[in-house]
Amino acid sequence: MQRLRNIASVAVTDKEETALADLGRDRNALQHYGLIHNARALEARAGRVLDFLVRFLDDTLIPDLDLEEPNDLGRV
Repeated sequence: MQRLRNIASVAVTDKEETALADLGRDRNALQHYGLIHNARALEARAGRVLDFLVRFLDDTLIPDLDLEEPNDLGRV
């Protein structure tokens, strides 16, 4: 998060940072100990992280691509 904010100047809200950290912890727990959370709760958390990732792509990565590159992503 520090690198995104300080080096890449990406706007990450505290709420988004918390969602990313929580999903990372859940992923690690799932990987090492098996499913310990309600599946619906994990889906909701993953959805919040997906919202951040889509905004990150739209606001930060895609605008800086060469004209041909967005078409490689399925964009017109």
